[in-house]
Amino acid sequence: MRSLKRIVNFASEFSQARHRDRAPRQVRRQFCLEALETRNLLSGGTAGIVPPGVSLQNGELCIIGTLKSGNTANVSINSVTHMVQGTLDGNPFAFPASQVTWISYMSGSGGHDQFSNSTGLFSLDVGYGGGNTFTNGTGVNEYILYGNGNTVHNNGGSDVVLTNGGQDNFDPADGGTQVTIL
Repeated sequence: MRSLKRIVNFASEFSQARHRDRAPRQVRRQFCLEALETRNLLSGGTAGIVPPGVSLQNGELCIIGTLKSGNTANVSINSVTHMVQGTLDGNPFAFPASQVTWISYMSGSGGHDQFSNSTGLFSLDVGYGGGNTFTNGTGVNEYILYGNGNTVHNNGGSDVVLTNGGQDNFDPADGGTQVTIL
């Protein structure tokens, strides 16, 4: 029994001595994520701020409805500032006209969106969910429409309309040429 006690005491003393000789334990750092501050992109946009759903890349001004339904967007060219400017759901944006060669608009999935393009630039508009209203300028405009009750006003432009619902309204009194493919 005594020899067992000696072994236990020796092991205990050895352990304590070893513990005193060790360097203090390093605390392991925990990883965490930090939010970055807001970035203002000064390459275009009103005051350098481009709202969500709006982008300009390779000449395409892309506008995507950020709400499921009820988005409102408009685009025009300011002849004084030479900017293509507009709003998406009340949020303004602007880009130099020399950088914009065409416009695309995609509605929210629930429909009932309104898009107005007062420029003469080519426009490709996609309407989902039905009940969308498109008013475009004098350029060539193409529409892909899903759902019923979509309305297209072409304002003298040449339009190509592809529908997947069949009960849509096209306003031929606006002039221009319309081709409808069902």
